[in-house]
Amino acid sequence: MLSKETGLPLDVARFAVNDDVTEPVPVDDGLRQEQVAILGRYKRAGIIDKVPDLAGAFDASFPIQP
Repeated sequence: MLSKETGLPLDVARFAVNDDVTEPVPVDDGLRQEQVAILGRYKRAGIIDKVPDLAGAFDASFPIQP
């Protein structure tokens, strides 16, 4: 799904998922900026052709429970 939705090659998407840290973090502007920066690195490395528009990709309505 990650490969399909982002355009990442399947091997890169698998690596990203296997290396995923599953600690909840707040969905805020900092998270959005971090994700755009990561996608920018993918683009500069030639892994993706363009940075996708992330508008609507994040939902901040779920509170993080300690």
